[in-house]
Amino acid sequence: MRAGSHERIIVIAGLALLVVALIVALARRDRTPAAPPPPQEARVVIVPVPMPIERPAPVDHIEPQPPTPIVVPVTRPAPPSVAITTPAPRPPEIPAPTATPSASELAALYRDVGTALQKLDRDRPRSVDALWERYRWIRLADYLTTPDKRAEGARLLTAIASDARRE
Repeated sequence: MRAGSHERIIVIAGLALLVVALIVALARRDRTPAAPPPPQEARVVIVPVPMPIERPAPVDHIEPQPPTPIVVPVTRPAPPSVAITTPAPRPPEIPAPTATPSASELAALYRDVGTALQKLDRDRPRSVDALWERYRWIRLADYLTTPDKRAEGARLLTAIASDARRE
């Protein structure tokens, strides 16, 4: 090989590498056209436009007059000669329990007070809400366990029944 042939091979190889690099770059390039730049935001420009303004006509001063009173005739109905009212039915009397009721007696008292409250609730529903609340706080199963608790439960139920009779 001649001395100049090495240089020529290097130059040809360099050119070949350059051509290959150019081909690879062109092949990787996206063929879709470039997207147009995004549109700029629209701006609102306020331009004053001179317009003639008519002056309002002068208003005559009017003296306010006092309001005229309105007379409304009030008629009262004649008092009734005889007023007959019927009292609301009273809840049934609930017998007072013995000093220490048995479990079945306390359960019967609980049922009777609930029934009395239901009857009273049909006649006057708003006046019984507080009594229902007290009645619902009584957990019968808790009061059936011992004689002392049964006596306490009977006392609470008797008080609710007494208040229901007063309603």
